[in-house]
Amino acid sequence: MREAAPYPTSWEGAAAYVAALCAGQFAGHGDWRLPTVPELMTLLTPEPVGEGYCQPAALTQPVRRVWSADRANYAAAYVADVELGYVAKADFTCPASARAVRSL
Repeated sequence: MREAAPYPTSWEGAAAYVAALCAGQFAGHGDWRLPTVPELMTLLTPEPVGEGYCQPAALTQPVRRVWSADRANYAAAYVADVELGYVAKADFTCPASARAVRSL
């Protein structure tokens, strides 16, 4: 998806958002999931600019932190801070965006 959930949510809320996308067959697919840490790291690389570059932006709206499907421990999961460019642990209750992905 090129858009994240409209509002930041907890890790459980992000999982519920993705489950709702699957249940509703968003874009004709029912295999949506939260991204892994390596997948999230692709959001952290600066997007090339300049003449002739035509690939669309990774996200169509500004978000700060994005949840990963990967747990860090029993009380936290990993988030990518898109603005500052790093991956960190965040408590399950911290607000972050949910962006759904699919495998090819």
